[in-house]
Amino acid sequence: MPGPVPAPAPEVRTDALAPTRAWWNRRPRDRTPWLAGLGVALLVVLALVGYLAAVAVSNARYPPDQPVRALFAALADRDTAAAAALATCTTPACTGAALSTGYEPPTDLQVGEISYGDPSDSTRRPDKSIAYVPVTYRLGGAAQAVTMRVQRTGTGLARPFRIMSGATGRLAVTAGRLDQVQLGGATVPTGEQGVTVLPGRYTVQAPAGDPLFAAAPATPAHVDVPATADPRATPVTLQLPVQIRPNVVDQVDEQVDVFLTACAQQDTLTPAGCPFRAPGIVIGEAGVRWHIDQAPVLEVVPADEPGPTDPPAVVRTITPGRVTVTYAAFTSVAGARSTVTRQLPVRIGGTVDVDPAQPGRIVWSG
Repeated sequence: MPGPVPAPAPEVRTDALAPTRAWWNRRPRDRTPWLAGLGVALLVVLALVGYLAAVAVSNARYPPDQPVRALFAALADRDTAAAAALATCTTPACTGAALSTGYEPPTDLQVGEISYGDPSDSTRRPDKSIAYVPVTYRLGGAAQAVTMRVQRTGTGLARPFRIMSGATGRLAVTAGRLDQVQLGGATVPTGEQGVTVLPGRYTVQAPAGDPLFAAAPATPAHVDVPATADPRATPVTLQLPVQIRPNVVDQVDEQVDVFLTACAQQDTLTPAGCPFRAPGIVIGEAGVRWHIDQAPVLEVVPADEPGPTDPPAVVRTITPGRVTVTYAAFTSVAGARSTVTRQLPVRIGGTVDVDPAQPGRIVWSG
């Protein structure tokens, strides 16, 4: 027969060995990850709020129209350096004291509704790093309009806009053989290709240092140059009328007098290279004497469409001069010599140019 079944061992409770926690010190173990996630989310929200606040401050401080308004303010102040920097213009018309004299800035600026760049695809919002700022203004009493393209520059949150196009215009001045003209307070080249200028009304005249030409009585001329958004647009054109400086005629008269005096000193009826000679056939002339009775009245005028190497001015006779020639000659086959006196007209032509060796000196060539 089987033996008796042993009695089971008494059950030992392990939790009875652990000290009992007070109710205020009890902390569920599954709550710690939740608190960590909440902290991360809070940091993300704070960062997002800070970013949005920084963007809002940047947008308020650097709106798209800020450089446009600054440009027109610089033009109104005739601040060439500031306006040129805002418009990114580096031509002679945008340097130095170009706006300090002979310049009237645009007025009555009005900024229209600003639009932004097209998104890279239809699912995205407009590209707010590029904006288009339409403006209207008045120039010389006439209304003008242009849309300026601006773009954010730099890095970081504070990224101001910069004008990329639409802030300048082009002007082409022709003025005979003048290579340069005075545009406002700047000296700019002439030619059909034109030069980039800041928008405004300019006074245009012949440069003060040109030895041959000065502005015609009806000048200085005034020209309005509006801003254009198309750099390939046809330039505003101006043909500047010019005239010969009065002192040029004086210099030519002096040179002609010296020339005629040298001609009158020749004891021949046909002085070489001179504008007068005794007409007809003279036999046995002797004792030839020339006398300048009256110098011709001359004018110097710009040449008509001279070539690149042609003299820029020509001489014309307004009133002919007069010379007297006296000589002895045989007037008959069998007779002795007789004294003959004749009066002849003197006309002078030729060209006028500047001496390349002495830029301020005028040279007449008959």
